[in-house]
Amino acid sequence: MIPTEEEHAVRQQVINRITNVINQYLPTASVDIYGSYKTGLYLPMSDIDLIVHSKDGRQWRPEELEALMLVLREAFCRHRICTQEGIQLLNGATVPIIKLTDRRTDVKVDMSFNMNNGLRSAQLILHYLEVYPSLKYLVYVLKQYLLQLNLNEVWTGGISSYSLILMLVCFFQTYYKKDQHSFWSSSLSSSFLSGLSTSSSATIKTTPSSSLKNGTTDDCSSLTSYPSSSAASCISSDDNNSCGNNNSDLDDDHFNNGLSAANSSNSSSCTTSSTNSTVEHANLGHMLISFLELYGVYFNYVKLGIRVQTPHQPDRPAGFIDKEELFKNFCCGHRTISNLCIVDPFNDKNDISKASWLTPKLNSAFREAFDKLLQSVSDQNTTLKNAPSILSKILSVSESTLTYRRRLRSIYRDNQNEQRTVRQIQHGRMNYGPMDKPLIQYPNGNSLKYPYHIQLQQQFYTHNYFHRPQSQRTNHQRSVDDDHHRNAQE
Repeated sequence: MIPTEEEHAVRQQVINRITNVINQYLPTASVDIYGSYKTGLYLPMSDIDLIVHSKDGRQWRPEELEALMLVLREAFCRHRICTQEGIQLLNGATVPIIKLTDRRTDVKVDMSFNMNNGLRSAQLILHYLEVYPSLKYLVYVLKQYLLQLNLNEVWTGGISSYSLILMLVCFFQTYYKKDQHSFWSSSLSSSFLSGLSTSSSATIKTTPSSSLKNGTTDDCSSLTSYPSSSAASCISSDDNNSCGNNNSDLDDDHFNNGLSAANSSNSSSCTTSSTNSTVEHANLGHMLISFLELYGVYFNYVKLGIRVQTPHQPDRPAGFIDKEELFKNFCCGHRTISNLCIVDPFNDKNDISKASWLTPKLNSAFREAFDKLLQSVSDQNTTLKNAPSILSKILSVSESTLTYRRRLRSIYRDNQNEQRTVRQIQHGRMNYGPMDKPLIQYPNGNSLKYPYHIQLQQQFYTHNYFHRPQSQRTNHQRSVDDDHHRNAQE
């Protein structure tokens, strides 16, 4: 699902066309990219997120915003960026948005107004991707899974990619020992996880980021462990065999590392701290099932909220916070207690997932995926041999997605051919320079330096592009003109 170079280039062309129109009709506005396109974590069918804001930094008033959104809608249709049916204005949303579909490529674009924290969010995600190299693989799998269930759009009650990434980051910061590529077994006891669903308050503090970065964690005794005994049954010495016997076309062998390899790497890190946090040392299947079990089985969405640790606030620990405590600080008005709650990393008074009213369905989706994967990797499972891969139990790529990706590649090749043709024409015209010596010498001393000039003159005369007055000529002039005419014919 990782985007190809062709798909990335086509999306950049869409951004350039939209930016040109905005700069032409709103010269005081600036356009920036944020979201999944900025971080590179977008799926083939994902939209492009743009921010349109004033260059002087001021917020547009509601009447100004409504007027300029109407202007942009007419401009996009006039310049054939989209059709009248392919553009939608959401003026009443918390963040005003223009949603459009590019006419050439069918790429969807969301333009937000009066929102300045999108760029900071993209930079924060890029930081997390650098700290946790395994994060991007889980993001692709979970985003595709939620896309299939129509739970990937906030305005329809689902969760945004930003919320999903913060849920993963909290999972990593709370349970994942970066220097040992394992999980905190002390934090994942069954009694503790049962408290997530029964107790009213639970906060899990993580090791400070400085100690994680320097590899100074003291606890080196904990090996890879699962959140509960039910998930532990999916770990066996036959993990490599169960993953290697299916007919999947995985390119990376390290995706199928067994528990024994993970444990050996963890044991060696107790004596010498590992500074190379590469994905080869991590069991991604282990992480995926643990994440699904945490948020699908144990996490109490009614009583607990999620908070991550950020680089600009290293003293604020990541973990799960009592909602009643969080609601005292929030300034978002009426709240639904059953919705997912994630504290804004840049504003403790804001809940970025307050509009996710399909949280119960999200909880059920995580639980269902956990059950399917747990059954697929169990020793008693006999249906896995007939499946393309373990992930095929929860993921599927539609034929329309494959067709769309082939279409984008075709559009890219067509654009490349057009640009190549234009460059060849321009290069040919540049070679038409003046020449010092004549091309053709005639016995009578006449020379013809530029034969194509005469051909163009004849075309002008034939089509009457301009009229030259016919003067009375003498016999001598006629003979000279006849000689010139014969020279031109020769």
